[in-house]
Amino acid sequence: MVAPSSLCPQRLALLGGAFNPPHWGHLHLAQAAYDQGQLDQVLWVPSYSPPHKSDPALPSWQQRMQLVDLAIAPYPQFHLWQPPHLPPPRYGVDLLHTLQQQYAPQTHWVWIVGADTFQTLPRWYRVLEVAPKCDWLVAPRLGDLSGEPSGEPFGDDVAGHSQQHCQQVGEQVAHALRDQGVDLTWRCLNMPVIPMSSTDIRQRCRDRQPIDHLVPEAIATYLNDHPLYG
Repeated sequence: MVAPSSLCPQRLALLGGAFNPPHWGHLHLAQAAYDQGQLDQVLWVPSYSPPHKSDPALPSWQQRMQLVDLAIAPYPQFHLWQPPHLPPPRYGVDLLHTLQQQYAPQTHWVWIVGADTFQTLPRWYRVLEVAPKCDWLVAPRLGDLSGEPSGEPFGDDVAGHSQQHCQQVGEQVAHALRDQGVDLTWRCLNMPVIPMSSTDIRQRCRDRQPIDHLVPEAIATYLNDHPLYG
């Protein structure tokens, strides 16, 4: 772990989520953001008790922290964020405030989100204290067109429409926040739509179907030894 005090002023991005479990889609997203956003590091932030999640079967925060740690271990540009105290922040505004206290004041913050999450940004708790303090990197999602990604193959038309939809979402969000006096800095990531989801992986685990092609080997091994999903 790199101590925050040793970091020079740089561009740090945070990638939050339930990571239930983390999969190749998360890793490809983080790498695309790292490359295109000219980032120095991506901080992975497993949510403690996501406000928008209500699944009583959600594995513990400690278990999901361990899963993320296993998934990103081979990648020095990725880092598992350790909160300075427990419980960690639940809301974006509190998370960002904690990070700003923990890292150098000159740090330039970037937030990585999917287009579906970005679309909800105007409704975030105390959004006016969050939105203008970060750059936003937005990923196209197959779910923008057809609900939860199914894992089925898709063609260039779907990928192109999802990229276009991502752009439209960004413009709508920027317009909504401009009406509230916030100039948003954002861009859509140029990346293929990734047709996989944690929901599908959990169901495959329940059905005892292979997941090796969907998650890193370390995750597949952990879930084989620790049947979190039945």
